[in-house]
Amino acid sequence: SVTNQAPITPSANVLCGKVKRKSRSEPAEISVQIGAHLNLIGFAAHAGIKTGDTAYALFEDSSVVLALV
Repeated sequence: SVTNQAPITPSANVLCGKVKRKSRSEPAEISVQIGAHLNLIGFAAHAGIKTGDTAYALFEDSSVVLALV
């Protein structure tokens, strides 16, 4: 999930970046830029998140899928 609040559990898998895109659906699909040419897609856990916000992506090891385009 994607949130604009820093995580409290230090053991979680977390990446920080900027929100580049947000869908209008609920829950909102979010695109977070975490590197120069690297984006992470997820669903917002916080309804008030906006494009341009700093976001923290929390994920489980088993949730990772890589794609080369």
